Amino acid sequence: MYFLAFFFGILWLMAMPAMLDVARNVPPGPAQREAAREATAAAVRPKLPVALGLALLATGLGIYTGRLPGTRPPDGAR
Repeated sequence: MYFLAFFFGILWLMAMPAMLDVARNVPPGPAQREAAREATAAAVRPKLPVALGLALLATGLGIYTGRLPGTRPPDGAR
């Protein structure tokens, strides 16, 4: 679950600048929806491997350091 949350959060952060640009420059309506879809795909698709790697790294570090709830060792185990 943590991996998916990190993955989609990172993708959202990568797509947000393109979405904001479309929101500012294209008038509302069907054309804006299509422009947003295209801009998001163009912004995110080439960065999918980076997002996967960052999500894996964040999840791994969270588990290793015990910062993620449910991944902490029992008291006295460390």
